[in-house]
Amino acid sequence: MQSTGKSVRELRTPLSGEVAYETGCGEGGQGQWINISRTGAAVVLGRYLRPGRLIRLDMAAHEAGPTIPAEIAWCIPAPDFLHFQAGLRIVREDPETVLHFATLAYRANEKNKFLSKTVLDADPLPNVDLSKLTSAV
Repeated sequence: MQSTGKSVRELRTPLSGEVAYETGCGEGGQGQWINISRTGAAVVLGRYLRPGRLIRLDMAAHEAGPTIPAEIAWCIPAPDFLHFQAGLRIVREDPETVLHFATLAYRANEKNKFLSKTVLDADPLPNVDLSKLTSAV
């Protein structure tokens, strides 16, 4: 976690791929991941969504699982002025969705470590077998 002045920002891990969302009033769409953190994510959307609006993320593009509730934290025009970038705050309403989102963030982090050729000198959790943790999800 990084603290800048009065705001706190979680460390972000780049994530690529598509994500579907629905707004609860029958609307929905497709977006593209930008990054993911422990508590939220950033995505590119084809339309503006008002901050505070609740949506549900459909993670089927990455793997089967529950839809994940999220709140739009911010939404601004993308540099191309054709899309919008939005920050999402994950709503932690039940353990299954929390675990599913955390697993997605963990896998994104592991993939980026592998792609950047980062080598760990020691196990981050010495008494935990991470292969059992991720294969059970």
